[in-house]
Amino acid sequence: MTTLLIAPQVGQAQQVRSSMDLACTAADRFVLWRRAGEVRLLVDDRLATLVLRSLAFDGVQVALTEGGVPDPPGLLAAIGTGLAPTTLINDAELDVLEVRVVPIAEATRGLLQRPFRPWPLGRHRRSRCRAILRGTDALLDVRRSAWCERATLSRARRDLRPVLFDRAARPRAQRVFAADGVLSRWING
Repeated sequence: MTTLLIAPQVGQAQQVRSSMDLACTAADRFVLWRRAGEVRLLVDDRLATLVLRSLAFDGVQVALTEGGVPDPPGLLAAIGTGLAPTTLINDAELDVLEVRVVPIAEATRGLLQRPFRPWPLGRHRRSRCRAILRGTDALLDVRRSAWCERATLSRARRDLRPVLFDRAARPRAQRVFAADGVLSRWING
């Protein structure tokens, strides 16, 4: 596994931010994490050069670094219910996004599926499906988990919920589109 240090983009347009999300989808699975003001990306070794090249074409500054995802600190564990960026107070706090790119067949099936036959298929869903088939968008499954202090957890109560009883609980997957720039907002947040 290869770890990349991502420099935050300040004051760039939505077009660049959404294309950065699409550049990360060159890998079928990757992990983003934030700790002590730094954002890192963990990708498979065989796809690292492709992701690095895609990010470079989009103007994102990336550097190779050592190590993988750090061990969770002894702070409060939380499960992500939203993907808005959270300001981490302490340098020991950790915010992790596990991202899986949904395969094209599964993504288009989900977009074109109707609850029952006479239900009309909306123009917005058809255009999203077209964008996925053309490669200008991608559907992502994102799981968020964090380890932070009570103060951080109380400020981010819309997006993080504390794990109370089951320490091994996994966050549920949230489906987002790469064109919406959700990952870029989380990185730059």
